[in-house]
Amino acid sequence: MAKDPSTNPLIWAVPTTLVVGLTTFLVTGSLPNSSISALAAGSAGIASVAIATQQQNTRVKVIQEQLNNQNAGLYLAKEIPELKAKRDFLEKEIKKGESTKGQYEGLEKKVEYINNQITELSQTRDSLIEKRDALEGRVSAIAKANPNLSELEQREKRIGELGVQIKSLEGQGQALDAKVSQLNQQRTQLVEIEAKYLQKREELNSLESQLAQDQFKFKELTQKAAELEMLRSTYDALFTEKNQAEERLKTIQPEVNRLEAEKQRILQELQEVDKRYQQSERLRAEIIELESSLRTKRGELNSLNREVEQLESFRNNTKDEISRLETDKLNLEQKIRGLKGELEAIEGSANVALKSLREKIPTLYTTRVNYKSENEFLSSLISNLKSQGLQFPGRIVKAFHTSLKVQDISALVILAGISGTGKSELPQKYADHIGASLVMLPVQPRWDSPQDLQGFYNYVEKKYKPTPLMHWLYQYQHDKDMKGRIVMVLLDEMNLARVEYYFSDFLSKLESRRNGNTFLQIDVGSLPLPESDRQVRIPQEFLFIGTMNEDETTQSLSDKVLDRANVLTFGKPQSLELRGKRQAESPKSTNYLGWDDFSAWMRDPDPNSSTVQEVKGYVDRANVIMEKLGHPFAHRVYQAIAKYVVNYPEAENNPEVRRQAIADQFGQKLLPKLRGVMVDEKRMELDEMENLVKELGDVPLEKAFTKAKEGKYGGFHWQGLVYEDKKEDQK
Repeated sequence: MAKDPSTNPLIWAVPTTLVVGLTTFLVTGSLPNSSISALAAGSAGIASVAIATQQQNTRVKVIQEQLNNQNAGLYLAKEIPELKAKRDFLEKEIKKGESTKGQYEGLEKKVEYINNQITELSQTRDSLIEKRDALEGRVSAIAKANPNLSELEQREKRIGELGVQIKSLEGQGQALDAKVSQLNQQRTQLVEIEAKYLQKREELNSLESQLAQDQFKFKELTQKAAELEMLRSTYDALFTEKNQAEERLKTIQPEVNRLEAEKQRILQELQEVDKRYQQSERLRAEIIELESSLRTKRGELNSLNREVEQLESFRNNTKDEISRLETDKLNLEQKIRGLKGELEAIEGSANVALKSLREKIPTLYTTRVNYKSENEFLSSLISNLKSQGLQFPGRIVKAFHTSLKVQDISALVILAGISGTGKSELPQKYADHIGASLVMLPVQPRWDSPQDLQGFYNYVEKKYKPTPLMHWLYQYQHDKDMKGRIVMVLLDEMNLARVEYYFSDFLSKLESRRNGNTFLQIDVGSLPLPESDRQVRIPQEFLFIGTMNEDETTQSLSDKVLDRANVLTFGKPQSLELRGKRQAESPKSTNYLGWDDFSAWMRDPDPNSSTVQEVKGYVDRANVIMEKLGHPFAHRVYQAIAKYVVNYPEAENNPEVRRQAIADQFGQKLLPKLRGVMVDEKRMELDEMENLVKELGDVPLEKAFTKAKEGKYGGFHWQGLVYEDKKEDQK
């Protein structure tokens, strides 16, 4: 096979950068740094060619083994000698390349050493030339100035020494010229090497092309051999399965013959069973016919027996009529005596069971008082509070009073806030002022059912254990002296337990009072009671108030409770003050405000009034925003807000007071629904609500809304509307 210079791995490994660098060195006398690096790269290239050649030898061996293991390898038998010849040729070229690699490494060191010497000599020459020029300048200057002759002699001596050094340098330059000529000779050799390099690279490319073709042929033959091997293995497997199936058939054939005989025997038995079945069906039809005839005969016999019995009964009845009537008379007299005894026992047991309910509650307030107007009542109430050293803002007093007036739709007033702000004291003083009985119900953390609020029947003692609330409701229904009086029920710290567990059902009954009479059932087990004792009505005259502390020991209220309540927040005082001086103790009043007078201050909203129209405008706009925030509301909330506003003192005649009442309801009914809304996600909608709040012009509501937007964890945290009076109202 002809040798192609391009296929020589040594020539292929010499980078073009190295050839160019050597040419530059022969022309200019200096070798570029890139060419020096290329010498190292060329050495690495030679090594990589050697590795590639070893890999090719390995592949040739693998191919030869695979061809020996496959029948299809016979087609490549003629190619193996040529591949071996190529391998031997590459091994020889690698040996030549290794020897040339040593020459290149020596040349690299020589070039580096020469470049260093040229650089040092150039620097020394430039330095001496500068010194010579400086000395010549100084000599000319001294000559002009008539210098001292001794100094001139010394300088001439120094110039002579420098001249000797220059001659020495010129000798070194001549030596370098000799080296340059030597390098020129090496350049000629490099040109020859370059020509060989190109020839070997062409040979290498041709060899690689031929090797690629051989590999492609080998892949095709290998694939065909694999397919033939797969077909042969498949055929062997099928042949084996065929033999196994034939052996299995020989084994199963006796069993098949036996099952066929069994089948014939079963068919014969079925034919016999079918014959017997047809015979039984004929016999069953005969039996049915006989039974029908028997029933007819029995009916005739029963008819004759009944006629005989009727005749005998008629005869006996005529004899026993007098004795039966006498016996009935005796039985009736005995039953009457028994019923009288049971009635006496029932009355006795009912009295025992309901004894605690039937205990009369004394009436403390005896004189009914009348006020000329509602404003007069509120003025006297505020004056009474101040006389006892209590400083409640006038706005919260009005909000509390109005919330009591609208309990037919907002059935509960909740006073919320931190401890020590007068939440329990305000309803107590209000009850004292109007002469209303105050029923205190301290809520316990264990309360978890309506029985904790209403009472229960003790089956062991056969007694009903009422709560103070149920006692008052029962007495109000049966004691005529209580008619027309107001009773206030105070659930103190109502959220110590889950309100939904013990109060949810009762709250629903309170709300239904406006639609008619609402009753509670007294559970006394199986004890028979008249309806008047078993049912207790919840009158309109009962007003319900709850207090709740806002700390870590309490439970939060659900939306159901909040929707049916007005929540008044007692916030942190703007400034801490001592309790005012209490005036001289006056005798406890026995006056009371009647329910008729109190209910006379209640007003129903007129849909056509300007007040209701203004309320509707604000509420409709608020509902649009609430819907965007995911908390829309319905008619009931609007009705509750409208009734609160029209019942707020002076709201009908004073636009500023009217907007203050609307602001109260925003803080009590609407904004608590937004708790938990993420501020960043609903910032645009919250800004719309904030603008609507600002239109009301109520500073405390604006402060509360701004504070809620700055809640924990990026959520809207409503903490309640803190009621404040204007400065002129506080004087």
